[in-house]
Amino acid sequence: MRDVTIIITTYNRPVALKACLRSIRSRYPDIDIIVSDNGNNDSIPALCRRLGARHLALPFDCGANMARKHGQAAVDTKYWVIGEDDFVFTRDTELQNFKAVLDRDRKVGLIGGPCIRNNNIGTVGSTFRVDTEYQTFYRSPIEKPAYSVIKGVPYYYCDFVRMFFMARKGTPIDWEEKLYIGSGTHISILLKNFLKTGEPGHYQLAFTYACSVSHTQAEETKEYREKRRRVRGQWSKLYKETGIR
Repeated sequence: MRDVTIIITTYNRPVALKACLRSIRSRYPDIDIIVSDNGNNDSIPALCRRLGARHLALPFDCGANMARKHGQAAVDTKYWVIGEDDFVFTRDTELQNFKAVLDRDRKVGLIGGPCIRNNNIGTVGSTFRVDTEYQTFYRSPIEKPAYSVIKGVPYYYCDFVRMFFMARKGTPIDWEEKLYIGSGTHISILLKNFLKTGEPGHYQLAFTYACSVSHTQAEETKEYREKRRRVRGQWSKLYKETGIR
């Protein structure tokens, strides 16, 4: 698959990253992989070389969104996929189904799929509702999606997907660099896009069950758990950036 690059963000989880890269290579032997690394584990550059991935060494602990931003900037191919180091590609990770939609539906700027953990599909394509009077947003599943089908791939329009998606090279994404980790990092991106509905630069999101990834339970060191505790401050930062709670 020569026209797709996979970006994997990582932070000091070499065991998880190794499993992730091996699963990608097993499924897509020739695909371009970028590992966007904001950690400081010395084994990761060599691991990337062994498994044929490009290694981007970023400033230590610059955050998940900075890692995604730098990964996107390094893409040379027509399409790119975003993922994380605790993802494992399976036989159901059918990237050609993402491509089929992006090739033929020009309204769609990015398309996501399920991140499956313990046989639980988790969050699917959802909708945003914004109450400007109370500066509040709500995210909820779409109860009766309006499906379209392209080349046998069913998909539907939505406002929110998980951080496993494919986009075209030129899709503008407003990565919020002050958000380091947690769900706020990608909610901020998609909420900002939603708030631009009807304006230049807005694009449609889509979701399909026809391409999924396995979300594993990766190892977490004491340092990594400390890092995750910063999630507690993410929502106040999101409010400062968007004006929406």
